[in-house]
Amino acid sequence: MSDLELPAVGFGTGGTEGDACTDAVVGALDAGYRHVDTAQMYGNEGAVGRGIRESDVDRDDVVLATKVHPSNLAGDDVLETARESLDRLGADRVDLLYVHWPTDAYDPEETLPAFDDLRDRGVVDHVGVSNFTPALLDEARAILDAPIAAHQVECH
Repeated sequence: MSDLELPAVGFGTGGTEGDACTDAVVGALDAGYRHVDTAQMYGNEGAVGRGIRESDVDRDDVVLATKVHPSNLAGDDVLETARESLDRLGADRVDLLYVHWPTDAYDPEETLPAFDDLRDRGVVDHVGVSNFTPALLDEARAILDAPIAAHQVECH
């Protein structure tokens, strides 16, 4: 079990870019959202980071989540692109890092230890998965040292 206190509702940033994304994040935080979700795939991590910095909300009060692109799931790619995400976000860590989709590039024996490594280094606080079947979720639990803090399921 994870100790992550994840708000019941988060602000998803998929489909927004540039200043519109930054403004939307500022507006969401001003409205009371405290969980902001982005992904490498969305191409807006920089705008999301700007929105958090431009808001009147302290970064420590925001649960910031991003997801590793499905094509970046080889172990070394996870490590490299997570650092790139931090640079784009202008953050020293993310609260929650997800495996975005378990595509053909996903090899749990290679991918998941890289997530544990990032957590051990303090780059990410918590590990999550997205769009996993029950069998893949069970497999991930068996491989990861870190508890799975969240399972994001597409539902729209």
